[in-house]
Amino acid sequence: MTKPGPAPLPTRIKEIFGNPGKRPLNENEPQPDTLDDFSPPEHIANDELAVRKWDEAVRVLYDMQVMTVADRETLARYCVVWSHWMQSREKCRQLGREIMHYEVDPNRTDGRLRIKWAQPAPWAVDEKAARKDLLQLEREFGLTPSSRSQVTIHSNRADDPFEAFLAERGDRAGA
Repeated sequence: MTKPGPAPLPTRIKEIFGNPGKRPLNENEPQPDTLDDFSPPEHIANDELAVRKWDEAVRVLYDMQVMTVADRETLARYCVVWSHWMQSREKCRQLGREIMHYEVDPNRTDGRLRIKWAQPAPWAVDEKAARKDLLQLEREFGLTPSSRSQVTIHSNRADDPFEAFLAERGDRAGA
């Protein structure tokens, strides 16, 4: 279920505009322990599209520092839904998004047909449902601008040695 009201602005956009609402900014960026094994789970290995999406998504999520061991199955589900969405999109492109049913036009004498009724094609309904599922999963991973602004972590790990090194050096980069 979505949250009521407008989607919150990403923290980066608030920083650019000077935080006009003066509400506290999200200072706790995600930095959980990251995933060590980047290979896709066995149950999606036979789906070429899902594996391709896995390789792409795991790199993005790793760079964002939000990919953990606990996220493997959710990411696998995201990749399977993405594969299904792509297949449904291709079918929509090939066969159209609607199924038309025709009948002979009783107002014409030349036997021409008219549309009796139209309905969404099953693959178009699947494509729309997969699109909604993808958006929900993307929000869970912080892959949309508004969802990234709501991600907060509380790190209890020791300070990162590289960050300590940079803080010690100050503005003497390259000196």
